[in-house]
Amino acid sequence: MNVIESMISKVYSYRSYVNHRKNLADKLDNLKSKNALKSHPLREKVLSNNSHWLHKSDLGWFDYFFSVNGIASETYMPHWPYYLIIEPTLNHRLMVSTLKDKNFYELFFKEVSHPLIYARRINGHYYNLDYQRIGGFEGVLKALKGVESFILKASLDSGGGQSIFLFKRDSKSYKCDRIEFNDSFLRSFSHDFVIQETVRQHSFYQDFNPSSNNTLRILVYRSVVDDSINVLHTLLRIGKKGSYLDHDNQGGVSLYIHGDGRLSELAYDNNGNAYPAFNGIVFSEMEVAPYYKEAVIAAQKIASKSYYGRLLALDFTVAESGEVQLLDVNCWRNGVSHYQIHSGTLFGDFTSEIVNYCTKNPSFNIIRIFPKAIN
Repeated sequence: MNVIESMISKVYSYRSYVNHRKNLADKLDNLKSKNALKSHPLREKVLSNNSHWLHKSDLGWFDYFFSVNGIASETYMPHWPYYLIIEPTLNHRLMVSTLKDKNFYELFFKEVSHPLIYARRINGHYYNLDYQRIGGFEGVLKALKGVESFILKASLDSGGGQSIFLFKRDSKSYKCDRIEFNDSFLRSFSHDFVIQETVRQHSFYQDFNPSSNNTLRILVYRSVVDDSINVLHTLLRIGKKGSYLDHDNQGGVSLYIHGDGRLSELAYDNNGNAYPAFNGIVFSEMEVAPYYKEAVIAAQKIASKSYYGRLLALDFTVAESGEVQLLDVNCWRNGVSHYQIHSGTLFGDFTSEIVNYCTKNPSFNIIRIFPKAIN
């Protein structure tokens, strides 16, 4: 790393550290306001056993998670070491950028199913499902002939529901709320994107909220020791009533799915509030999640092809037919609180393996600016 890159990396790291500290302070203040903040009973032991990588201030995350779920775990993962040490070391940011580009899922992950693509924009050019050029806006409209509704997503950085639009036919055009789908919109939209079908979900998942695509998020870890593929967690993400997005930062909740497909009896929102029921669905009355095992198999297939990204959060939907379809590959700035709120850990039995590896191997927090010289 040269001097300029080192300076930029330090600035990036410091700003990130400050943001995560503020995030934690806000969460603790929220608990204090409700008189719900509790001290983790093993906080001193945790710090003593992990002093080589944990700061004393990180114990606030242990207090936060314990206050929310009552689980006195010693393997919680605070945000700043995760985002500044763990994730950049396990996932090579430059190399995984292509991996997470939705425009190439059909090429890279042929072993799994995908929603139908009507059109796509790659590097400013327009293509159809088979990557054949289709011209500009008129070519896109031709590809949408007879389609009543579609989803437009940025091919990169659509996390948290950013740059995702549900367009529906409105007379002679398509609209998403007050936004009209036209040439001007596409020219102003600064991202490459995919235009895909609105999937008709399997009835089990649709019942949680008919207006949103309620997705399975599966966190998969490829071991740094033996390259084994390990499913760490699975969440069912449920949108709030009336929303077409299932993200918790958009008013939705997450529900944990156990290894045998059973659903947890409590869902949680972005603020750590617990819900035994949501959108009129009582979770304790629900059956085992159908096609869960098929989704896990699909996640393992994708992770087995990823060498530069060892920690992937994969989003799937289950279509009306029962077909499991890949929606998104997330490998940078992944949310990690919900897994820990539900289960009491992020990496479980792999915590020591991951922490030891990542603290002994240098990570780089920004995309390299200058190419590394080859001797």
